[in-house]
Amino acid sequence: MQIHLPTWGRTADREGINLFKIEDNIDFGARILKNYIRQFGLWEGVKRYNGCAPEDPASEQSVPEYVAKVQRVYESL
Repeated sequence: MQIHLPTWGRTADREGINLFKIEDNIDFGARILKNYIRQFGLWEGVKRYNGCAPEDPASEQSVPEYVAKVQRVYESL
C-alpha cells in the first residue's frame, strides 16, 4: 500500500504499526482508503488516497490516469 509518511507516519508509530510488515501495511492502507471513501465518496476518496489535495492543484496532475486504472479494475470485478 502507499502510505504517505509525512501524513500518516505519526499515526502508524502511535498505533505500533510496522509498515514493513505486509499485514500491517495492507490493513493500515485499507483503513486510510476506507476513511477517505467514507468522507468524500468513492472516486473522490480514491483521488485523496492517491495524494490529491484540492488546495494544491499540482497534486492533481497524475490523478485522472490513476483513477481511470482503478475504475477499470473495479468495474471488471
